[in-house]
Formats: sequence, structure tokens, C-alpha cells
Amino acid sequence: IIQACDGFLRKPVSRGDLIAELARFLKYTRDEGGAVDASQFDSKPALETLPNEVVNRLPELVQTLKVQQETWERLQDVLIIDDVEAFASGIQKLGQEYGYSPLADWGERLEQQAQMFDMDAIPRTLSTFPEVIENIQTLIRQQ
Repeated sequence: IIQACDGFLRKPVSRGDLIAELARFLKYTRDEGGAVDASQFDSKPALETLPNEVVNRLPELVQTLKVQQETWERLQDVLIIDDVEAFASGIQKLGQEYGYSPLADWGERLEQQAQMFDMDAIPRTLSTFPEVIENIQTLIRQQ
């Protein structure tokens, strides 16, 4: 009797690889009830709505985010859930530290998607990271 294999995983098995491989063979539906809608977040706040201390620190925040771009590029290629979650948590903390809530919200949304293994939404959210930086740079130019 010849038996074929429909898939395989190499050790060590990551959570993301396991979920992706199982999704190929198991019927599933996504629970949209707990999903976070992107429209709930104001990614472009008006400059006048931000406190002066936040506005003054925006250039420093942009430089800090640009350092994160190498990590972001790697994540887009491999989508390792633990790494996405760590990146998202770090971005969320930066948003809180700098008092810039749209960044904290973006990080929170990405972290929730990673925790829910939402392999459709994670790449879409990750792809907007340069836009997040550009929005901050636009605010800086408006000063």
C-alpha cells in the first residue's frame, strides 16, 4: 500500500506554520465579531488636536520608527506570529510613550490580529506601516 503525504512541517514547528498548514486541510470560518475595524482608528489626527509636547517629539518618534523598518520588512516576508506580536507590542508601547494614540492603536490592532491568528488581516495591517510613518511626517511638515 502506498500512502501519500499531503503536507509536512519541519521541526521546530512554529505556531504560525502549524496554523497555516492546518488551514489548508480543515474547514474554518473567521469570527468577525471580535475583529477590530480599521475605520475605528483615526490614523491622521489634526495637528491642533495634539498637545504641544507630543508634536515636539514627533521627529524623534519618526526616527525611532525608521529603525523598526528592517524588522517590519523581515516580518512581511516570514509572518512569524510571535515576532509579529512582539513587533506590534513594541509599536503600541512607542505610541503610548510618545503620547501618539494612532500609533498605539495601530500596534494594538496588529497585536490582536496576531493573537487571533488572523492570517488574512496581518499582512494587510503590516503593509500600512510606511503609511503610519508618512502620516507622522505629514504632521511634522504642517508645523
